[in-house]
Amino acid sequence: MGFFRFIRNLDKYLGSAILFLMDIVVVVQVVLRSFFDIPLIGAIEWAQYFLIVVVFISASYATRDGEHIRMAELQKMLPEKVQFVIEFGTRLAGALCFAIVSYSAVISTIKNFRNVTPLGMPIPVFFLPTIVGFALLSLEYFIETVQMIAGKDRSIGL
Repeated sequence: MGFFRFIRNLDKYLGSAILFLMDIVVVVQVVLRSFFDIPLIGAIEWAQYFLIVVVFISASYATRDGEHIRMAELQKMLPEKVQFVIEFGTRLAGALCFAIVSYSAVISTIKNFRNVTPLGMPIPVFFLPTIVGFALLSLEYFIETVQMIAGKDRSIGL
């Protein structure tokens, strides 16, 4: 069970590591420009790419921690069975929609495998955060849907 927990928390560890790398790139850029008048070539592009990676990779972690926006106050006014149906439908729809987005990104990557972005970044590298992030998000919603069916969901109480 420890290995499964580690894999499921990999998004948290990767998101933190990439956020740290983004900070390092920005600090090195500022230090080089301020003290040595030497720019770090591509620093802005790397920082922007790392920001994209952090957002996509960490989305499933935010879902797992219940940090996404929800209409909890409105849902609390509804009967419990209606709350259950709304939560179940939301999670199942999330799992399916995010799986479709991830699949679409894979297809786009395959079709454009040899192409590069205007900055020279290979398309597979550019699409990788989208593929991994939405696949992890879809998996998280699927796990939450299964936990909800099994009655092991800790967030149903809204």
